Amino acid sequence: RSAAKFGGYVDVLLLHYSHCWGDLCAHRGNRDGTWRESWRAVEDLRVEGKVRYAGVSNFSPAELLELAKLAGDGGGEIRVVQDWCDPFHQAKEQRAFCASQPNCTFQAYSSLGGQWLH
Repeated sequence: RSAAKFGGYVDVLLLHYSHCWGDLCAHRGNRDGTWRESWRAVEDLRVEGKVRYAGVSNFSPAELLELAKLAGDGGGEIRVVQDWCDPFHQAKEQRAFCASQPNCTFQAYSSLGGQWLH
């Protein structure tokens, strides 16, 4: 439905987290599947023209390397890596990963340090 509202496709679709912890997903009950299966589903949507670019948010450096292998094995292209990044938390490994990937953009959130207010 969202794609229909925005001209038939969504510009960027991010997998927000690679896993649940604490009560993050408690309101949704137990869900089957993994982030790997979710990535493949997002890639299917991209191939169908429903999503223009695919990316991830809050993935660890190890998970990004695994995702790159998955993408390299015909699983699409990582176009956006989003993570917390400010002067005191610079997400150096995530930025370096993104710089090593063709056509990948690093997107910072909390870039003015809002995470430190918690």
